[in-house]
Amino acid sequence: MDQAVPAISVITIVKNNDELLPRAIASVLSQSLTDFEYIIVNDGSTDNTQEIIAEFATKDKRVLPHHMAQNVGRANARNEGLDKAKGCYIFFLDSDDYLPETALTDLYEAAKRDNVDIVYGGIKAFDQETGAWKPYHYTDNFICQEKRKFRLDEYPDLVNNHSIIGRLYRREFLKDNHLRFSTTRRNGEDVAFAFYTAVYAATMSIIPKKVVYYYNSGNYLSAANEAKLYDARDNLIETLAFAREYCSKGVIRKVLEKAAVFAGNLERARVVFGSSDKLRSYLPSLLPLVDGIPDEVLRAIPQYHADFARLLISGEMAGALGLFEEREKKRAEKKRLKKLQQFYAGKTNSEISSEVVRLKKQNRELAHRLDTIYDSMSWRITRPLRAAMIIAKFG
Repeated sequence: MDQAVPAISVITIVKNNDELLPRAIASVLSQSLTDFEYIIVNDGSTDNTQEIIAEFATKDKRVLPHHMAQNVGRANARNEGLDKAKGCYIFFLDSDDYLPETALTDLYEAAKRDNVDIVYGGIKAFDQETGAWKPYHYTDNFICQEKRKFRLDEYPDLVNNHSIIGRLYRREFLKDNHLRFSTTRRNGEDVAFAFYTAVYAATMSIIPKKVVYYYNSGNYLSAANEAKLYDARDNLIETLAFAREYCSKGVIRKVLEKAAVFAGNLERARVVFGSSDKLRSYLPSLLPLVDGIPDEVLRAIPQYHADFARLLISGEMAGALGLFEEREKKRAEKKRLKKLQQFYAGKTNSEISSEVVRLKKQNRELAHRLDTIYDSMSWRITRPLRAAMIIAKFG
């Protein structure tokens, strides 16, 4: 007799994350919906990941380990998971995230009720270091109202949801449309997959009031490198070309907006390249993202991004870089003021006055120490030597 098909195949890929993986696995095994298989693809880990998976698999037969002999990358690992999956629906969980207890139930019930290819749920982010909940996740901008049985043409804002988490996919839909993770590039495979699945879906639903995913919000800039930067750019250039060829005007417009915003967000490029000269040499490669973009689209996005795109189109790379650097200065000042406000928040006028007195006293003491150094005998004796060193250094 054939084995019963599970309702959902949960897929997690993992590489060297033995610290957080147990939390992810435990959150799946404690789901209120129990009819699932849990495929864990170990992508060539060298830590204790394999032992952890084996321990859970021994205790629960729904855990299905799959160990890669060597690291094959996220796209290939995800495709391995899809090849092994037998469930009616597919759900992806990253190894450093976890799920609320009713996540699979909420998504599955909506998928069955509406008979749709994809169901999107709410995502709640938490701080990677402290575990504290964050008030906002970028998907809040468009996973914000309940929608049932719609197409992307009817809600093109969804192209801005460029991850694969927090949603349920019908497996037959993926199979029939040959939707897999592209191995053309090693990074950013989720961006293209999220886009193409939304494009090809016959119908989709959104259940924003149901939080179905807890997202570990780390500092993405800390992992920035040149390969990730170029792959992210090229994935967006690819999806933009596809949209222009095959999608409706509404979808094209949203992808153009997304591309223009991406072009102006140079924070990751700044981390990768460091110097302004190297960053400026990178800017021409962003031209395909904004070339030919209608002015009406630019008027619909934030002013900075519109101005940046116009400078890029006109070939004024120095001007575009200067615009970005000016924005970064304003952001840094805003961040500094916010920290000051947070520091003094809740303090009484008396406490603030005492702090001001303390800082003034500290400044006076520092000034006195400097005066003492400058007036000391050793400082006066060594003055000619310091002058000679300066002359030797600067000629």
